[in-house]
Amino acid sequence: MSAPPFQPGDRVRLVDASPAPGSKRRPAHPMDRDLIVARISGDSVEVRGVPGFWRAAVREGLMARGVSFPLLSAHRVSPDDDEDFYPTPPWAARAGGERILALDPRARSAWEPACGAGHMVHGLTDYFAVVHASDAWPYDGNRILDFTGPADGAPRADWIVTNPPFNQAEAFIRLGWERARRGLALLMKISALESVGRHGLLTCDCPLTMVMPFAERVPMHKGRWEPEGSTAAFYAWFVWLKPALRPERFMARTPDGGRVAGTWPIPPKTRDRLTRPDDAGRFGVGSRP
Repeated sequence: MSAPPFQPGDRVRLVDASPAPGSKRRPAHPMDRDLIVARISGDSVEVRGVPGFWRAAVREGLMARGVSFPLLSAHRVSPDDDEDFYPTPPWAARAGGERILALDPRARSAWEPACGAGHMVHGLTDYFAVVHASDAWPYDGNRILDFTGPADGAPRADWIVTNPPFNQAEAFIRLGWERARRGLALLMKISALESVGRHGLLTCDCPLTMVMPFAERVPMHKGRWEPEGSTAAFYAWFVWLKPALRPERFMARTPDGGRVAGTWPIPPKTRDRLTRPDDAGRFGVGSRP
């Protein structure tokens, strides 16, 4: 049996091989979606992005619970395929790293689990001795790992620091809170504070320690970083300290004696102060004057 003609990082689509009764069309199925080739061993292909109970090796089609799914197509993934790739300006990453060390001077390692092309990682390396970089998509040498999937083999770090995909923010909060040793920091739009459903998550399930809104705009654009770009969006660092670090020290007290997230604004001119001369050139864009 010959090895499948795919490489790690290729995207494959699998569909149910059995037609519906009386129909030549294949029925809809949970597996009818794009998956990522993670590893090739002999004549097997292991894919990511599959719910846990469907995980299996691909051998001339995927065998899972007795149902066969043939591989229909595959193509090399590029950043253009990632709908959630909005690079973080390195200066904004440094602002987060600076604040994390102010709250937790003993922090030594960080994990960026949605690293993209490495913009956030580039900024965080100024503040952490070790920065692990992974993403559900292959970019430039990053580890391929779906943060919302099984934790097997995932890095262990003091802090998890990232700009999460917007539609997976709640999953990143819950999993980050669970997996980080010392704390979690997410760069998100301030609107992440909204919604009745999220209120319990941020106040009870995973109590938010501090919100650090940027006084300046943090421009993010799909698929690219524009150093001189602009945006109407309002971003902030959302920070959670694990209980061992006594997060209540940094939280605000309410009139009834309770605790809620404190606020620590990131002041104007942070962009100028934390932009490095090599930032733009490193990512192939024009330098700031």
